Amino acid sequence: MPTIELNQILFASTLTTFQQFGLSHFAAVAICLLCGAAVIMTVRRHPTHERSISRLLGILSLAALPGSILATLATEPDATWQELLPLHFCDIMLIVAAISLFYPSQAACSCTYFCSLAATTQALITPSLQYDFPAPVYFSFFFCHGIVVLIALYHPLARHWVSPETGKYISQLFGILYLITIHPINMAFGFNFGFTMHPPSSASILTLLGAWPWYMFTMQIPAFIIFYLLDLPFRRQRTKRSSVSMKK
Repeated sequence: MPTIELNQILFASTLTTFQQFGLSHFAAVAICLLCGAAVIMTVRRHPTHERSISRLLGILSLAALPGSILATLATEPDATWQELLPLHFCDIMLIVAAISLFYPSQAACSCTYFCSLAATTQALITPSLQYDFPAPVYFSFFFCHGIVVLIALYHPLARHWVSPETGKYISQLFGILYLITIHPINMAFGFNFGFTMHPPSSASILTLLGAWPWYMFTMQIPAFIIFYLLDLPFRRQRTKRSSVSMKK
């Protein structure tokens, strides 16, 4: 049976437009929160499981990329190859998040923490998603974004990681480098990865930051403020570590 016919049989009658702040939206976010809390609490109560759970999260983060492609094809068999490219910022963050678990350097952990909580969380609040439950892309979208946010919180809450003073600056530079790198690709092929060509069609904070291309610049201001606020919980811990180091 041709793929498109199978798709029509399985999903044609259930493909509905995603509604922001609808029941399926709140349900998905709630499940992400509950699963994330369960993982973090498990590691906090059983520290000996931290290594194995970290590896599992890293594997799931990497597996989310091909999973997202398969979900897109299952929902839209006629999707173009351009639509399947893993070049969205969340796609990049899935890789960075996995690296931060397998090779937990300060730079990788910082980018995962700051960029995920500043950008990926916003995507969970105002999803740029076409189809609603039970379309495969619905599950893929929330899994990809949810696991990135989970790993971002997992580092400080489960692994007791403390961001260095430079963490927020490195993370903002990483975000800027992504935009600088992806924009020429968007211009050359007519893509819109990172929304550097136009804001998403659904409601987004980008629409509040001015018209294109100015929002690409103005967005750096709230980004810096959010990074600064996300860094505040680490200040006391850095001061304590500095004091202990000086006493030694």
